[in-house]
Order: sequence, then structure tokens, then C-alpha cells
Amino acid sequence: MDNIKNKYQQFEDRNARLGEAVLLNRRYTRLRMIKKHRDQEERAHELIYYGRKHLDLMDKSLEEYSPTTMEALFDPGEDGITPATVVLQGPAGIGKTMTVKKIMLDWAFGNLYQDRFHFIFYISCREINHFTDNISIGTYIARSNGLQCQHNLIKSIFEDAEKILFIIDGFDELDFPLGNEAEINIDTIQETPKEILLNSLFRKQIFEKSSLIITTRPYTLEKLREIIRLSRYVEIMGFTGENREKYFSNFFESKQQADKALSLVKQNDTLFTLCTVPITCWIVCTVLKQQIKKDFSLINNNTTTSIYVLYLKSLIKYHGRSSNQCISSYIKKFGALAKEGVWNQKIIFEEEDLEKHAVTVSDIASLFLNENIFQRDIESQTCYSFVHLSVQEFFAALYYILSEEAESWDVSQFTTSQGEVRPHFTLTVRFLFGLANEKLKATIGEITQCKVYPAFKSVLEELVTKYKVKHYHNEILNCLYETQDEDFVRRMMSQMVDLRIEEMEENSIHQCLSYCLIKTKCVHSLSMEKCSLNPETLRALAPGLHNCSSI
Repeated sequence: MDNIKNKYQQFEDRNARLGEAVLLNRRYTRLRMIKKHRDQEERAHELIYYGRKHLDLMDKSLEEYSPTTMEALFDPGEDGITPATVVLQGPAGIGKTMTVKKIMLDWAFGNLYQDRFHFIFYISCREINHFTDNISIGTYIARSNGLQCQHNLIKSIFEDAEKILFIIDGFDELDFPLGNEAEINIDTIQETPKEILLNSLFRKQIFEKSSLIITTRPYTLEKLREIIRLSRYVEIMGFTGENREKYFSNFFESKQQADKALSLVKQNDTLFTLCTVPITCWIVCTVLKQQIKKDFSLINNNTTTSIYVLYLKSLIKYHGRSSNQCISSYIKKFGALAKEGVWNQKIIFEEEDLEKHAVTVSDIASLFLNENIFQRDIESQTCYSFVHLSVQEFFAALYYILSEEAESWDVSQFTTSQGEVRPHFTLTVRFLFGLANEKLKATIGEITQCKVYPAFKSVLEELVTKYKVKHYHNEILNCLYETQDEDFVRRMMSQMVDLRIEEMEENSIHQCLSYCLIKTKCVHSLSMEKCSLNPETLRALAPGLHNCSSI
């Protein structure tokens, strides 16, 4: 037990320096899990909704799709049958590995599965990929769990297989085929190739009465179904709204820092929604924590685009195994798929959509695409979607800056005849402004190993010029803020002396307006409709305003 406690009670953050570690019990935050498959309409709504609506939908799905917990994974179902195999599935960065390591730790401390399992063994598929020599299951278990490799000891452990749980983490990461049903080994001491070892475990040809937890990304579910018996399917959906807040509290060193960071993220529906995904929560908290250390007042200078760029970078760096050349090719393909989806207001893609853009379901594809299996009449059909609509819109923006079309596309692609940005292009356009930032352009080039075409910035300038005359300036102010480009903002703001905004939250007004007004040398008038500013905010904006009215 002490070996397991020592191994799992601490972990290193992805950006940890030598000697830095985090207590798993301090950081771990519960994830919502469901046992039933969702239908296409429910999945579509989940992808589209932001902010409060998204939270409400998640709460509803917990009620309707058989919520479960870590403690209840092996509880009997409605039919009274206790599962022997549980499949935990979810996209990259959703918390599958952290969950099973928490299971290991809680069991070792006597807080979980005490009556059910005498031994729990953790098997990492990523680690097994690196095996070159034959190995026995007994030797592997002993080595990875700090046990003495004594045949009698190992044999005595394995005699009561019903009390053993094997956790096999990362089925989707296996880079070798498992073989067929005949390629098995039932001898716990005999050394065999890794393919046969795992094949025997999955098929229950060895330790037939043992239990399994298998984690995987969705795209390998069909392959997994071919080799395991009836199992319980559990989908990890990420954080609820309450647990998002708990994660911030667990991450930051003080309540003041956690509350400040959380209030800033809540101002941005897009970011707060994507914080459903633990890896995004970690990115947001990490960035804000670093800035808090420098200056508490500067922590609201992160743009939505910059966080999504870090999201892209983090998934590729920590969850992908493909070469730069493969990533470069795939990013462009995902961009083309996303752009076509945004253009046609399509968020659920079928096999032919992927084939059209030469996207194959693979390790790198599963970083960004979820696989969904829906029932259609008497058959089932596999469909795909990005983790959230906002991720699809981000990839659509990447398409425009990484494609040769960047040299030829014009404003009319995004606007109506009246000059307004088409509603379904709003976030993609905002991302395009953010990607005009020189630092982010360089980062995208580095991540994707693709050429970033510079011509699109002039298109954005044309869009501002076309938009500024007739309409409210809410979205243009948001877009200008995303650029964090002082010269560009100054030039654009000089053309918008009379500012008009409507139904804009005060925090957002303060953030965007204060940045844009500070960067310009002009003095503006401000007309507000269905929104207002408190005296403190007005004082902060006063140097850039000569007139302010509210309707």
C-alpha cells in the first residue's frame, strides 16, 4: 500500500520545474459521468450552447442520462447485474487518467472499493508501447507496483482473481495490434510478447473473474467492443458549473486569487463553457496564476484567442504522438472541415464529410474530434463533432490564416449586404482578429509547422471600415481587444469617434472599452442602449470620452 500511496499521492503539472509537485487530493476535482448514450439532438445542443444555457443543459443531462460516480462504477445496474468491465471514455484532456489515478490513491488509503478489491493494478498503455522484450504479467505487475518478484507471492495474489481490479489506462494509445482470440497466454509466469499479454487480459482468458477499468478516447470504442465482453459504458463529460468553481479554488493558493480569476473567466461565456474540459481549466488557471504573481491588476489581459491557442498547443504537446509533418497536414484538414461546417451551420459530421477533407480517424484526429454513435432506425451510425462549437469556430479561423485562400478571401464572406457580420461567423471573425496578433501568429506557425499568410489583416481592416458606420460597435470592440495590437487599435478607433453599444455587460464594456480608449489618441462620444456604467467604470474611461449618454 505504501508504494501505491507514494506513487500516486503527488504528480507533476505539465509545466512543472525540477522538484515541483502537486498533491493529487489537493487538486483533484470531481467530474460528471453518465452511463447512457445521448441522442443526436442532445449532443448538438451541448455543442451549441454557451454560458448559463450550457450549464442548465449539463444539469439536465445528469438527470436524464443515469449519472454515476467513481464510487458507483461497479454497483449493480437496474437489471441487478454487477459489471465486471467498465469503460471510461472521453476526449483528450477530459480527465480520464487523473480519475483512475485518484481511484488508485483512494483505494490505497482505504477510502474506496475496500470490500470489493484486495488488489488494484494500474497498467499504462503508453508505457507498454515502449516494451521491446517479452514479459510475464506477474513480472510486470510486480515491477510497476513495487512488489518483490517472487513467484509464490505473485501466485498467491492471483489465486483470488475475483478480488483483483486491473486498470488499463489509454487503450487508444496502443500502437500495436492485439491479435485475435487464439493469440493468448494463460500462464501468469511465462514471458510473452506484450501483444499477447494485453490480449489475454482484455479477453479475460487470464484472470477470468477479475474486474477491469479501461480508459479510452471515443474513436476506439468500436475496436474495443470486438475484444471485450459485455461492459458498462461510462462517459466522462467534464466539470459541472459548481465543480469548475471548485477547481479554481483547489488550484489557487488563496481564496482571493481564486475568486478574482473565476470572476474574470465568468465574464467570458466562451471561455467559461470550454472550462468544462479540465485541460482548458488548467490552462486558464495556469496563465492567470502566472500573471497574478506579476501584478494582480493585469490578470484580465488574456484574450479568448490566446487561451484557445494554448489549448491547441497543450493538446498537441501532451496528448499527441504524431510527427510535425502529420500535425501540419491534419491542422489544415481540420480547418477545412471546420470552415465548411461553420459556413453551412453544421456541427455533426458524417463519415463522408471526413472523407471529403481526407480526415482519417487517428491519434491526432481524436485530439480534436469526438466520435458519437447514434441510433438511426434499426442501425447505428458513427458521427463526429468537435469538442465544442467554439473549438470548431477556432479551427475555421485557422483555416483562413493557414490556407492559400488567405490571399484572396474578402469581407463579403463574413458579412450580410448591410455590412453586419453573419451571426454564425461572429466567433470565427473574433478569432481571426485575435490571430492577427504577431505573437500568436508566430506561435501558430511554430505549433502547426505551417506558413501563416499575412494578407488577412488587411481584410480585417476593411471589415472594421465597412462595419463601423451603420451598426452598434459591441462586436468590433471585442474584436479589436482580441488583437492586443496597439497600432491597429489606434488606427481603427480613430475612424470610430461616435461609439454606440447596446446590451453589453458592464465587465465586458470595461475590459474592451478601456483597452481601446487607452490605446487611441482621439476623444470619443459614447452612446449606450439598454446598458449602463457604474461611477467607478466611468471615471476609468473618462480620459477617452467627451460625452457619454445612456438610453
